Amino acid sequence: MQRLGENVGASEHFGSEGVAQLACVYTTLVGGYEALNEQPVAANSRLAFICLTDDPDLRSETWQIRRVEPLFRLDPIRSQRALKLLPHEHLPDYECSTITPSS
Repeated sequence: MQRLGENVGASEHFGSEGVAQLACVYTTLVGGYEALNEQPVAANSRLAFICLTDDPDLRSETWQIRRVEPLFRLDPIRSQRALKLLPHEHLPDYECSTITPSS
């Protein structure tokens, strides 16, 4: 998986109908210590906005919620970092991605 902007021309991912499914924007929330920031831009985007989280109650108007098991049950910070470093393991249906910055 490549990050958007890394040797990937925009036309390759946004030029034709349906090709945008190859790319996504994702964020991670593990351990329940921060809130999910809604992304109004997602409504007008052809990209998928995906949140990887261990919170079974998390709901969103703008993010697709995908449940994940933390890699380190007692260490949410390292678990969250592992998700950020290994998006290809949790988002195999996308060829490239970009992560939202942490707050």
